[in-house]
Amino acid sequence: MSVLDSLTAPAFRVRYRVGRWLAKREMARATDPILVYTVGKTGSTSIVRTLRPATGRAVWQLHRLDAEAIDAREREVELTRPRWASHHLWVSQHFRRRLPTPDRPWDVVSLTRDPLAQSVSAWFQSTVGGRNVVDEDVNKMLESFLARPDWYRTIRWFDDEVARHLGIDVYEHPFTPGEPLFVRTPSVRLLLMRLEDLDAVGPAALSEFTGVKIDRTVRANVGTQKAYADPYQRFRAKAVLPRELVDTMYNSRYARHFYSDDEIARFRGAWQTT
Repeated sequence: MSVLDSLTAPAFRVRYRVGRWLAKREMARATDPILVYTVGKTGSTSIVRTLRPATGRAVWQLHRLDAEAIDAREREVELTRPRWASHHLWVSQHFRRRLPTPDRPWDVVSLTRDPLAQSVSAWFQSTVGGRNVVDEDVNKMLESFLARPDWYRTIRWFDDEVARHLGIDVYEHPFTPGEPLFVRTPSVRLLLMRLEDLDAVGPAALSEFTGVKIDRTVRANVGTQKAYADPYQRFRAKAVLPRELVDTMYNSRYARHFYSDDEIARFRGAWQTT
């Protein structure tokens, strides 16, 4: 057990609030940051770890800008104390109060991923880093996964987040599978890529976006390399999902906009359905 895990609730709150203050002070001092703003488990950590050493710029990762969602997440973090969630939350809080303007524009990198694979991966990580599911059989894991209230969040994310807070409707911009998308407004420079293309197109797209030569992307936070890799892989191989769930994910505007029919058919084929 770590020192942080052993703290009493009041002591944890003090440490949490000090950490939040220090993080926000660091963000306030930075100039010309890059924001990796995307739904979780789409390769955002890989982008952060690629861009920080390559560009020398401040690079921060966030998953939400909605004030209500941020407040709810903070209550959850202070209650459950997941150490890995805090910094993302502090970044969201800071930038929610400093949304982009023509005088203070943002550079933003965002990503997509096979939506059902993303949802499963996010559930494993958010379930206390997967520790709650290590000893459960596949049917129990599936029951818990289907009980989560937000497994449609992935396919709504660009509407709920990017369109609402950055003023960019990505669905208005034609997307070619296998290529990056660049969008520019007076307030935002946006680079959008698919996780599935990151090795192939990521270095060139990031180089063009930042003006810095990037030779490769660093892979990080990969589910198959986590402590929960074994149950995660068993779930992927053996879980039998409701067809309604699979249809909802792959008939969505999100899936149809970013993935070809052949790719969607391949994604569907990776899952067993009832």
